[in-house]
Amino acid sequence: MVMTRTSLAWALLAAQAVLMVAFVGFSEHARPAIERSGLLGDLSVAVVILAFPAVGVLIVMRRQGHPVGWLFCFANVGWSVVNAAGAYARDAVVAHPGTLGVADVAVWLYGWPGRLSVAPIALLLLVFPDGSFLSGRWRAVGRAVLAIAALGSFGAAFAPGPMDETIGFAVDNPFAIHGALGEGISVVAAFSLVLSFILVVAGAFALLQRYGEAPEIQRLQIKWFVYAAAVVATMLTALFAAASYFGSVVVLPAWASAVPVIALNSAILLPLAAALAILRHRLYDIDVLINRTLVYGATTATLVATYALGVLAAHALLRPFTQGNELAVAASTLAVAALIQPVRRRIQSAVDRRFYRSRYDAARTVDTFALRLRDEVDLDALRAQLIVVARDTMQPAHASVWLRERPR
Repeated sequence: MVMTRTSLAWALLAAQAVLMVAFVGFSEHARPAIERSGLLGDLSVAVVILAFPAVGVLIVMRRQGHPVGWLFCFANVGWSVVNAAGAYARDAVVAHPGTLGVADVAVWLYGWPGRLSVAPIALLLLVFPDGSFLSGRWRAVGRAVLAIAALGSFGAAFAPGPMDETIGFAVDNPFAIHGALGEGISVVAAFSLVLSFILVVAGAFALLQRYGEAPEIQRLQIKWFVYAAAVVATMLTALFAAASYFGSVVVLPAWASAVPVIALNSAILLPLAAALAILRHRLYDIDVLINRTLVYGATTATLVATYALGVLAAHALLRPFTQGNELAVAASTLAVAALIQPVRRRIQSAVDRRFYRSRYDAARTVDTFALRLRDEVDLDALRAQLIVVARDTMQPAHASVWLRERPR
């Protein structure tokens, strides 16, 4: 029996679901000896990973084998293998302390399949939203993405040295190639990682170029995907900054322990945004969402900074009179509460003026007309001004005002 495209998509989803069940099961069995993120954390990882192939199946079914759907189907195959293999390896350490034994292959599979998952994400940037490359030059970049992903996976699979510490214990690559050849493979692995980052950045430029040349519907589709990608990139940047400052993601203090969870779980926004964009569900709501994100994100950051500075300043001023900082906290809280609405209005105005100029100008035109309306007594002049306001704000093809005569 020949497997249809839809059946293949479902098979990929089922295979990754099986791997995620194994990941959660082995993680739970190993947890008494090696503490991880907890059952809820494991389940959230499984949900994020499975969201990609689930959206891929939906797009393949609704859009007749759309290339973007296939990329989502394959995007997390590597990460599914990595998580299941790592959980099995940790479980083997619990069962056989001091030795890996039959878990050698699982440890090895923890180290390199994730590199393969870089390729579908980079290709998504190159072909979103219609599944085609912008030009032959970008098609060559797509081939380079596949080649670099294969080369990087090979290098990570056989490079000597310790495995990724996030596996939960210290162990060297069990299938490493040593000697001069092994050193060369290590260089290849490191170099391919840099090239992968460069190709992802190139894919982002391709998406921006496509946005500049695309019709209105494609621009809205790209906005959805770019919005999600920007949020994910921001979260991953915060995770990288925290890991760099503290030395590793496994030694973060308690107050920063939520950063990895939020950053990794934010990846679910990519398939959700792609599904909304390609299936065109609530496509025109993206401008409202971007506006609210900019306004409330900037407002929150401003208020948090104001609160922190207020606490420090008030504590310094009140130190001669009191040893505690309760008054400093109370004063800063009251100040922030009073600033919420003024700060939000100012940021909303700034965002509209910078990113939504036409709407900002329309609002100013309506406000100006409202001021004139209070003092205007000439009906003909009022009608002329109303037509001008309608043309400036709504830009209709034709505008006129009909006044009903009063019955005699």
